[in-house]
Amino acid sequence: MLSYAANHEDVRLARVLTSASGTYVDVGANHPSEGSVTKHFYDRGWRGVNVEPSPAMFARLEAERSEDINVHGAAWDAAGRGTLHFFPHAPGLSTLDATIAAQHELGLAHETHDVPLFTLAGLCETHLEGRAIDLMVIDVEGAEARVLAGADFRRWRPRIVVVEATRPLSRTRSHDAWEPILTGADYIPTAFDGCNRFYVASEHAALAPPLAEPLCFVDRYVDAEAVRAIAAATTKLLALPPEERDEALEAIASDDPEATLRALLELDAATPWLRRGAV
Repeated sequence: MLSYAANHEDVRLARVLTSASGTYVDVGANHPSEGSVTKHFYDRGWRGVNVEPSPAMFARLEAERSEDINVHGAAWDAAGRGTLHFFPHAPGLSTLDATIAAQHELGLAHETHDVPLFTLAGLCETHLEGRAIDLMVIDVEGAEARVLAGADFRRWRPRIVVVEATRPLSRTRSHDAWEPILTGADYIPTAFDGCNRFYVASEHAALAPPLAEPLCFVDRYVDAEAVRAIAAATTKLLALPPEERDEALEAIASDDPEATLRALLELDAATPWLRRGAV
């Protein structure tokens, strides 16, 4: 499978969410494909609700996820209005938490947007009445407690809930502040992948063991960012004059993986995937 999710959460989820159709709620959906936990399922025929406060990212969702319900705004513990701190060069770091935004401001330019706020319970009632939810993903850069406080997990019970569980740009775990909301609603803590925590509704406890296993070669997945990087490098390579192309091909065909990576980087095809871990 092609894995679009930044930490390959979709690979782990695909083990147990195997049906050809299903429903997801993606809170803080951001980009429709890059780093998306739900893109794999959308391509398989699933449909759901994407919640995104950034006007730019919301426009992308509307264009590329036209069969989903795309909601402009942010989930919160009460309906109203809020201030989104949006980082154009790193949209995934955008947040409603002014303290976290101030930390990012040290190295990143940002802009603010006034956005509508609504509760998860209200969102589900408006858009999902009569539909069972298979998967809920919450990636809200420090606002997890506020988002979960606005949910009604007795009435709306996703089979699996995935919540980002570390402080932004760190390995510091943050779930102690909000996990009791889920465990108090009979959700079973099932896995931690270094970034996210996975929870299974108690009535679907059979999903927990395969979901808890770490990723391995049996999962047979390819990183979508790697595919994009190779495609970009190929395009640049084909545009080179013949002599330069032959030289670049020789470098890329090296038996040394690090040398191959350096050659790809020199072709200016450096996507985030290529830069990850590059020397």
